[in-house]
Amino acid sequence: MTCKDTKDIDIVQFLQSNGVETTQKGSYYWCCSPYRNEKTASFSIDPKKNRWADFGTGEKGDLLDLVKLMYKTDTPGALEKLSKHEPDPSFSFLQAKTDPIESVSGIDLKHFQQIQNKALVEYLSSRKISLYIARLYAQEVYYTANNKKYFSIAFKNDKGGFDLRNKYSKLKTSPDCHSTLHFSDSDTLNLFEGWFDFLACLQYFNTTKLKHTTIVLNSLSHLKEVIPVLPRYAKINLFLDNDQKSQSGQRAAEQISKLHPNTVNQAQILYPGFKDFNDFLTGKNPP
Repeated sequence: MTCKDTKDIDIVQFLQSNGVETTQKGSYYWCCSPYRNEKTASFSIDPKKNRWADFGTGEKGDLLDLVKLMYKTDTPGALEKLSKHEPDPSFSFLQAKTDPIESVSGIDLKHFQQIQNKALVEYLSSRKISLYIARLYAQEVYYTANNKKYFSIAFKNDKGGFDLRNKYSKLKTSPDCHSTLHFSDSDTLNLFEGWFDFLACLQYFNTTKLKHTTIVLNSLSHLKEVIPVLPRYAKINLFLDNDQKSQSGQRAAEQISKLHPNTVNQAQILYPGFKDFNDFLTGKNPP
């Protein structure tokens, strides 16, 4: 990476990917200084010029100047840090443009890369999901919604849409659908309600893949799409929610059990009393 290359890296995106929360006010973004302690945001970014200014110290500059201050380093050291920020080439801006994805609620997916955002890594850790396992099945995505910039972990469905998840939000892009993972030609099917529960299952059993074909519904609303394929399998393992409030997971389990004679409700065996597999993994208090 050269000094010229750093001009093309968005400062707001760089800060967000390093766990710095920014707030848009008018045409500028504001945050607490990323290289010194302060309680009131006095650090401003002009996204049009891709320049920053710290009103607490009077310092200002471009991304390279900022990285030098953040990491207390020189130009070569800053360039090395920034070289690690470059998007994974297999998920570039170019690919996003040549393989367009429909969006809902004004979501515009910008680019994908390997999960490395500090805030997202910490979020995974809080859910007891290892970064290694998460990277096998999901990516880090940067997107805009209502003219604001965001980032999330993205899990792809069978129709090319994505489930987006971070600490603060759960979103979907269209087309919305379930996700199928073909691990083998086994006559057994694993059925999960959510993809974090699928990742929690992998983590719990200390494996990178399951023994049987797996479908992640991404929403119980997609169960109707999956029901026609159930007769193809000799056995169904269910990993749905045990939510006591809505009881939607239990009702879905009962429906499937009536349709398929060899259905095993693993939710009642592995994590009874917990809302879902991930809550069980994290030890979250039962509802």
